[in-house]
Amino acid sequence: MKLRTRFDDAPAVTITGSPIALASLAAGDSQKLFSEGRVRITGDAMMALRFQTLIKYAQPDLEDELANVVGDTAAHQAGRLARGLHGVASVVSDQLQAGVGSYLTERQEALPTQSQFAELREKLEALRDDLSRAEARARLLRQRLAEEE
Repeated sequence: MKLRTRFDDAPAVTITGSPIALASLAAGDSQKLFSEGRVRITGDAMMALRFQTLIKYAQPDLEDELANVVGDTAAHQAGRLARGLHGVASVVSDQLQAGVGSYLTERQEALPTQSQFAELREKLEALRDDLSRAEARARLLRQRLAEEE
């Protein structure tokens, strides 16, 4: 299996997400990223599973690799800085998502509020149940008509 950034044919598997989320894959919490929808894998399911396994086991110790080049102290400082930036980026990302969501919900009224969404979901579930009952009644009527013929 080869990982490429350029490919002429359609890819078998596509991994999408924000740059921060994709970088977080190396941090080791890939399951959380996938379950939250911050990183998505589409395409061949078996290949996607292989990618997920590869991501799970391919977590290089970047600080150790950097220490071979610049020394232990500088690598440790760079690692602390990177972890700090990752934490800040995560907080900023969460706040940005909340802010955009609030703006679109309250100011622009482009998105429903949670209560509006819950109400819509309840109505849709009731409609689904009503349609199921109507379908069962229609089936029963067709059976009765068939029996009378």
